[in-house]
Amino acid sequence: MNIPKIKICRVQDMETAIKLVELGVDYIGMHLISKEDISVIKDFSQINFHLSQKYNYSNSVLVTKINDPQLLQNLIIEGKFTYLQVHSII
Repeated sequence: MNIPKIKICRVQDMETAIKLVELGVDYIGMHLISKEDISVIKDFSQINFHLSQKYNYSNSVLVTKINDPQLLQNLIIEGKFTYLQVHSII
């Protein structure tokens, strides 16, 4: 029997991200739903960098409704995300 993977969404701060990683959560979702939310990418980048350095963790998911491929690519790189989850692009 396969054990389901666990993802917790709306992680917005370092303290929560660290606690979830220490608890063994498989994936953490960070919401950047629209272009108006882009200012949080620097915070997400710092969180992801810290998690990768201290915990060797690289399972962060960028959760968004943005459908511009070039912008998404830039956000993934700048935010140091490994995964992308796009909602409602149609």
